[in-house]
Amino acid sequence: MPKIILCRGIPGSGKTVWSKKWALEDSEHRVRFNNDDIRNMLGEYWVPKREWLVEMLKYHFVREAMNRNCDIVIDSMNLNPKEIKVYEKWIEDHNRFDFYLKYKLEFKNFNTPLDICIIRDSARETPIGREVITA
Repeated sequence: MPKIILCRGIPGSGKTVWSKKWALEDSEHRVRFNNDDIRNMLGEYWVPKREWLVEMLKYHFVREAMNRNCDIVIDSMNLNPKEIKVYEKWIEDHNRFDFYLKYKLEFKNFNTPLDICIIRDSARETPIGREVITA
């Protein structure tokens, strides 16, 4: 049964490392999406007035992956309960069109200690910083 896995955790907790490895284990059937990657594709990383476009592109990527029967991992933080509702709605909407396809929503929580997350973030090319992580 195809599935969507939402990784949940703060920056530096290991979401992206885990999800990249998971997707590579079966590149023919698994895909990975991340808001940060979409933002980087668009040019300057953080443009708040452009977040609608990031969400719209992710929606289209996920929808097409669902249509092609892919297992999907989304390694954004996914900490907001509203975000989870969005994915549940996508799955519900998709099943309305393709009744033969039943998607399952799973969660992969990353409970890495805060100090480790801050150290990992500081080693990144574009760290977001302790203040953002602990906000």
